[in-house]
Amino acid sequence: MDTDFFEKLAARPDALAFREAEREGVRRVLSRLAPLAGARVVEVGCGNGRLTVPLAEAVSEGGASGRVWALDPCGGMCGKCREAVGAAGVASAVCVEEASAEGSRAPEGVWDLAVFFRVWPHLADAEAAVERARRWLVPGGRLVVANLQGSAELDAMHARCGAGGVSHRMPTAGELASWLEERGWRVEEAREAADDYWVAARGREG
Repeated sequence: MDTDFFEKLAARPDALAFREAEREGVRRVLSRLAPLAGARVVEVGCGNGRLTVPLAEAVSEGGASGRVWALDPCGGMCGKCREAVGAAGVASAVCVEEASAEGSRAPEGVWDLAVFFRVWPHLADAEAAVERARRWLVPGGRLVVANLQGSAELDAMHARCGAGGVSHRMPTAGELASWLEERGWRVEEAREAADDYWVAARGREG
């Protein structure tokens, strides 16, 4: 990941803020992740906390003792995330770590869900990140890769922006599903539309 690009982005007051039109997509992602109360979630590429806050609210709903481990290699974005969870009153349910997936100190074998939201093209080493996610998860735990655009739309957007911070193109949902299957994951769902990208898989048990 090009952290310099994201450090500059983090300095902007509106860094990675959701447009109003994207909020329905975020609600859709959260509904597909449900039920979340009491869940333990690793969020890879948390950015400014735009998904971290609603995740933390969901895992702690009704006094549940869920937890979100939010990580990002960009220190500026981690600072934004800490501000966001603090302002929302959910800081006690969140650990924000400045790290890549492969460099994270998140404990292994205790998480129910690993979420890669709007981060896949920015991963410096997707293979290492997914292998680390496998080690994070409890047996049968779920890995989710989600975007608010389809792969073609996301690649086109990055091209318009000069591809800042992008390490590789976004595979189609079908391509990613096959890639994960080849690496021993059991893909439960892969769907894609112009405004939706969702791949969910579980680690094979036994």
